[in-house]
Amino acid sequence: EVLTSNAIVHDVIKRMRLYAPIDQKTGWRHLKKSPAYYTSPIIIEAQNPDSLKTFEDIPFIFNESKSSVTIANKDYPVGQWVSTAYGNLRFIKNPNSNEVLYPASKGAIYSFSLFELNKVAKDINKNLKASQTSKQSSVITFSIKDPLPKRSEQFLNELVNSYNRTSIEK
Repeated sequence: EVLTSNAIVHDVIKRMRLYAPIDQKTGWRHLKKSPAYYTSPIIIEAQNPDSLKTFEDIPFIFNESKSSVTIANKDYPVGQWVSTAYGNLRFIKNPNSNEVLYPASKGAIYSFSLFELNKVAKDINKNLKASQTSKQSSVITFSIKDPLPKRSEQFLNELVNSYNRTSIEK
């Protein structure tokens, strides 16, 4: 229960920037929508994720040659804090991008959303399971449902790391 507490889950959400998911639309008429956690060229960081308001499906274009992101015909530089209609954000080259395992789809249209931390935590907690292997054991088994297995593995590792950091600080 301590490992799945709101404070620890919120810490992981912030570290992984799960409050700002990016999706890609591909296929005929761009009707197929899928998470772009590994395929998006950028990720989005909110300067103050604790006070985010919800905004969904905001299309953007990444211009690699200019190192900028365009939202609603306005260019924002990558790597700097900028004031947007959605709050103070920073667009960062995606450290999770892996062209070998997750090649970017040609012609994909990207969009991002911003969600309040409590909403993200609630959704995660619905899919997060923690159980003791036996009544006499101190070993805990974790599992989480996620459309991206590598992201779920990364989440569980971050959850344990966050718990360990919190335990050391106390």
